[in-house]
Amino acid sequence: QAGTQATVSVAVGATAEEAAGVGGVGTWELEGGEYRLRSCPRGFLLVNTTIDDQRCAECERGSYSLNFLDGCDPDRCNPRPCTPCPVGAECDKGSAEEWRHLLPKPLALDARPIASATVLISAGERR
Repeated sequence: QAGTQATVSVAVGATAEEAAGVGGVGTWELEGGEYRLRSCPRGFLLVNTTIDDQRCAECERGSYSLNFLDGCDPDRCNPRPCTPCPVGAECDKGSAEEWRHLLPKPLALDARPIASATVLISAGERR
């Protein structure tokens, strides 16, 4: 029916059959008789170079994405790499649990005693 819109949300790891023929992860909308990918979960980047090439590209281990539109042009999202994991953090692949996408590494502290220290309570106040 002309002008009919539908939204289809697909779970991470869903097969094309599970996505009712749309395929892949993300949120799809039926617009003008064609499915259009509108969003992707964290850990994925949206790619929509053509109507036939629409997908959520998974970030590899060692990189991350908190916004599926990072690096997109105003009218399309070309294939691009995810953001490299910063120094001092660990980044799991995109399909891992969301809380594992960008984690600080455990801080290793030296066990030697500290002779004295200054602790800042608020800006300008010292104890």
